[in-house]
Amino acid sequence: ERQQAELDYERHAMLSASRHISNSITSIDSVTDALDTRMQRIDGRIKDAVMRETEALRRSLQPEVASGDAADEGALQAVAASAANVPSISFLQEGSSSLRGH
Repeated sequence: ERQQAELDYERHAMLSASRHISNSITSIDSVTDALDTRMQRIDGRIKDAVMRETEALRRSLQPEVASGDAADEGALQAVAASAANVPSISFLQEGSSSLRGH
């Protein structure tokens, strides 16, 4: 009978610890999802800012194109290509997690 009570107590302790760990995992998953969403938004803003800044630089270097006095000789496509080549935050995140050994 005493052994049964000890086993019941141990089982209860394990179930309680299991619930606690499960709740912690759920909480960590929620935080991870929120961070992923935030990083995606930041990634989009970075690419947009690079595109705008590159376009402003192009216009300052080619005022005739900006004013409409000359044709754009493909610079707009170059701007889009350069913005597309900006590393995404997920790429940067993968690099940092490999440093942590994950």
